[in-house]
Amino acid sequence: YVHYKGLRYQLLNFHMHSPSEHTIEHIRYPMEFHLVHKFRDKLLVVGILVKEGRKHSHLNKIWDSYVLLKNKLKVEGEMDPIVLIPPNFEFYSYEGS
Repeated sequence: YVHYKGLRYQLLNFHMHSPSEHTIEHIRYPMEFHLVHKFRDKLLVVGILVKEGRKHSHLNKIWDSYVLLKNKLKVEGEMDPIVLIPPNFEFYSYEGS
């Protein structure tokens, strides 16, 4: 879950985009994770930009757990999405889509 502006948003799902949907200083990253959360009828999406570089043990577990299900990729098993967030992160926020 995520606390934002006094509300607790529950995690619904996560998915990826490649390349990233968002840019920072006009740089588009190879991948972006979206952690989709909901509080009543409100959605909150945490986007995590991914750059190429060192191996990430948790990302490797995600790739290894993919299965093809009705032409869609799906992760089986459990994962704590907090492992995707860098320890020294910066963030931007905006309302709307």
